[in-house]
Amino acid sequence: MKKLSILFFSILFVFASCSSDDDNTENQADSTIDITGIWELTGMESEGEATGEFNGQTITLPYEILGKDFDAQVVFTEDPNEMIPSGTLTLELTVSFMGFTETTEEIVDFNNEFATASSWSIDGNILTYESEGEIQTAEITTLTQNKMVLLVEQTRAMMGLESDVIAEITLER
Repeated sequence: MKKLSILFFSILFVFASCSSDDDNTENQADSTIDITGIWELTGMESEGEATGEFNGQTITLPYEILGKDFDAQVVFTEDPNEMIPSGTLTLELTVSFMGFTETTEEIVDFNNEFATASSWSIDGNILTYESEGEIQTAEITTLTQNKMVLLVEQTRAMMGLESDVIAEITLER
């Protein structure tokens, strides 16, 4: 089970992990705010299910991922618009399967596991950037002078498992 959890952990995260809050009444994204500067990673969480086929059977793996021990940041520069992630964090993955629950922690490099230095742009409340050579988007659900909350939605597939990842990432300056 531990190998399955570690494998699953590796599958889910390329940029994000975190769940959205269904109560959007507090969401505010002020598009007039300049995001250039240093933003510290202060929150990351996700939950959902991964599904796949194994020996002709469909399996479902509910999971929850929480970030902690944040020592990571994202720098947004202007002219040129570059997004530069750096630092580390600990991700705690909890996977349930056939009545068993396994929790695994791993320290990850924010730059290599989630996003790489790339160009960025904002159109309305959508942040566009590049990750793993692909154009990605994140919805900016909250943007104030001191706080930015990003909602990242991706479908990840690897080794027969597929998961719709909804990740909420909180940055503060």
